[in-house]
Amino acid sequence: MKRNYFTMLHSHTKTQNVTFSCGESKVKGQKPYIFITALFLLFAAFQGIAQTTVTIGTGNQSNNDVRDYGPPFTRYYNYSAGEMLYLNTEIGQTGIINKLAFQKKAGDNVNQIRSVDIYLKTTAATTLGTTTATGYTLVYSGSFTNDATTGWMEVTLNTPFIYSDNTQNLSVLVVKGFQNYITNAGGRPRYNVFDATGRATRYYDDYDEWTPASEMEATGDLPKIRFVMGDLPSCLPLTGLNASPTSLTAVNVSWTAGTGSVGYEYAVTTNATPPATGTETTATTATGIAMTPDTTNYLHVRSNCGEADGYSTWTTYSFYGGYCLPTNTLATNRYITGVSTTGAEVNFSNTGTGFSQYTNYTSTYSVTTFAGGSIGITATHPNGSYVYRVWVDWNNDLDFDDPGETVITSTYTTSPVAVGTIVVPLGTPDGTYRMRIRNSWQNSPPPACGNYQYGEAEDYSIIVSTPTCFTPYALAITPEGPTTTTLSWSPPEIGTFPQGYEYVLSTSPDVPTGSGTPTGLFYLTDVTYNPAVSVYLFVRSHCGGDDYSAWTSTAILNTKTQQLPKNAITVYTEGNAININSDTIDMTAVNIFDARGRKLYSKSINGAKVTISDFEMQQQLLIIQVETAKGTVSKKVVF
Repeated sequence: MKRNYFTMLHSHTKTQNVTFSCGESKVKGQKPYIFITALFLLFAAFQGIAQTTVTIGTGNQSNNDVRDYGPPFTRYYNYSAGEMLYLNTEIGQTGIINKLAFQKKAGDNVNQIRSVDIYLKTTAATTLGTTTATGYTLVYSGSFTNDATTGWMEVTLNTPFIYSDNTQNLSVLVVKGFQNYITNAGGRPRYNVFDATGRATRYYDDYDEWTPASEMEATGDLPKIRFVMGDLPSCLPLTGLNASPTSLTAVNVSWTAGTGSVGYEYAVTTNATPPATGTETTATTATGIAMTPDTTNYLHVRSNCGEADGYSTWTTYSFYGGYCLPTNTLATNRYITGVSTTGAEVNFSNTGTGFSQYTNYTSTYSVTTFAGGSIGITATHPNGSYVYRVWVDWNNDLDFDDPGETVITSTYTTSPVAVGTIVVPLGTPDGTYRMRIRNSWQNSPPPACGNYQYGEAEDYSIIVSTPTCFTPYALAITPEGPTTTTLSWSPPEIGTFPQGYEYVLSTSPDVPTGSGTPTGLFYLTDVTYNPAVSVYLFVRSHCGGDDYSAWTSTAILNTKTQQLPKNAITVYTEGNAININSDTIDMTAVNIFDARGRKLYSKSINGAKVTISDFEMQQQLLIIQVETAKGTVSKKVVF
């Protein structure tokens, strides 16, 4: 019977230094979410150095438990991991570890073991207890050799490892990513082990890859291991490299001081191959170094050991200069087919998209609004119900972890989805902000980062920009007769008052590409239109000169002549009173505006006649808006 999860005997606690992802070079910095991999590339200088083979473990002991559950890995489950501790007395020397091998006992399947990451670190611990990922160096990433039914299965490390302190023990962490398990027991590889209580743990699961937060199971079976080691050079490569991006284009870098170093050279590039030379410094830190956004960058550092010993080989440290990269490695039929925004100054609509795990649309799709403004989000997906979650990085620290940055969590529903509304916090500075939307076919909110097997993630830009003046609102098309209508809108209540407006009355829903008809009014009567077709009203504020707000719109769709003729309402003044008659049609409300569109008075009514005598105002032009069950009519009077 296959076991899906193990009983916890030892647990991994998730650190803030390193996040491992099988088959990929990814590490997450403390803050922001930057993926970084410690990648010490010790190049040609190590070639030709005398090599020594170190074998640890005796006998040819193995068993079915090792075969099915590991370590170092198992093919009985889709994912696995193993942590192993080898003592300094067993290693017996210092040097550069160039190759690593495990001894295969049996297993008919000779296909390579895919998506394997191997990490090494030195430690004073003599047993494995509660383990963290702190201090590990990624030394190998790729497929692990499995080309025979028995014998030593060896790989050459991508990153030779410096074992220079023979008072320290060596910890080995092997993480296997997704590979379909082998059903035939005889085909599954198993490895020779020896008894070493407290020095081996393992993880195995069909659905989730190992992370530092995953539980580990203790075992007394420690795999036999073989290292190929070269002599240490006189000028050692540097260690302790770190990169902390401060924006999408700048990074602070540091490294540990080298023994005997009189100075250093460093460079940040997008090429894993070190440069011929770098920037010279005597410090172990550098700030504000330029980097390339949304791609893997490489910090290269080498030590200057003086005229006698020259330069060390380069040490290279890779890091992702941007936001965490969500993945979906399983369900390619679970994704987002479209995202659109409404209610902003400038909206976008990105529809008809297919599966891609994650797509960065920040350079092609953006929505523009202002502090205090709102953005409506709608989305579509394939058949079935999904949950959506939306994040915004309001402080631009390259993560979505801070309070208030999870802005929407939708219900579990079918497509199309009214995901929700983003309200830009008051006081948000003008600028560009990253928005991430991710959906989940399972009825649980997805995370912003990491692998999630039943959905897709997409990133967009939110541009917060305080306009010179804002768009009008409450647009209305009010038919008056068989071929005429009243157009009206309310001036914006925030920002600078517009110097005027432009409007377009169109039969097309497309936003105008040119200018509209200028006007200083916010209502227009006796405008000709065709009630047999859909009619769209677009209005924008004139902020002065060549500066205009965005267009805003409303529409009436295939309407006929309204039931309430304009002349059915009469409005006249008498002394300090305004009298309104609507024949036999009951009125429901009266609103009074000044010529600039400011609402001065509002009253609910239930009757065909009303006298307004509690309205006090100096003589001016007023717009009287009368609402009835059969339509709305606007009248202008001088009061």
